[in-house]
Amino acid sequence: MIAIGALLVAACGDDAARSDATGGGTSTPDVPLPPPDDGDSSSPTGSWVLTSGRLDGVPIELVDGRSVTLTIDGDQVFGTAACNGYGGTLATDDRLGGGPFRVTELSWTEMGCEPDVMQLEQQYLAALAAIDSYELAGSLRLGVIDVGTSLVFDPVAPVAVTEIVGTTWVLDTVIEGDAASHSPIMSSATLILDDDGTLSGSTGCRLFEGEWTSAGAEIVFTSFSAIDDPAAGVCAPESEALDGFIVTVLGDGFTVEVDGSRLTVMAQGNEGLSYTAG
Repeated sequence: MIAIGALLVAACGDDAARSDATGGGTSTPDVPLPPPDDGDSSSPTGSWVLTSGRLDGVPIELVDGRSVTLTIDGDQVFGTAACNGYGGTLATDDRLGGGPFRVTELSWTEMGCEPDVMQLEQQYLAALAAIDSYELAGSLRLGVIDVGTSLVFDPVAPVAVTEIVGTTWVLDTVIEGDAASHSPIMSSATLILDDDGTLSGSTGCRLFEGEWTSAGAEIVFTSFSAIDDPAAGVCAPESEALDGFIVTVLGDGFTVEVDGSRLTVMAQGNEGLSYTAG
């Protein structure tokens, strides 16, 4: 979670302050989640995407293009809450295939999004902080007994990283909602993900480098830094705008799709970048 927060600062230029959902109260002792066994369908370990939910009996309204995700890895949970990244510590006991499930030390970054997105995020985080049990039968259902609060998730497939590593990807399309645009300046923007977990590339204005990992269906940059590119000279306003868009899309965690020699990466809000193999 620290890495996610740091990345969001780099991507958006905002101070990503932490919020504590527990309010400083007494926390439940952490019990490490048992590692998944092959064929063990009782473990919630893995990555999930929210499909429905209720908070105190009120339905949680999902927003198109703003997915809510949950990844459980050991005794850590993290994901995207429609707008911001979040993380916490898990206390659970799944010896009977379902049982106590409590997220403690819950925190998140603080970016602003559209009102309906922020409402979804606030409802989700409030529900997640209140959860005390889970059931697993294909979907993952988290709930609070007799209170009318529940979260239902479907599993998501991991990223096929072998299809994207080791290639120099050259940008040729920017995606904003239903619109796709092209410009000659995009050909200076590149992205390289190596199989050792490092990354490099250019926005056309700046060079960047860092480290990456796969988290469920997303690629997440766990560290990221950018410096001026001497070869780019003084960037024109159009190039600076492209620079900001690229960093925002890559910086917030993104899904990937490979179709032959084309790589398309999509972030929250239906914003994306489409690259071709260089």
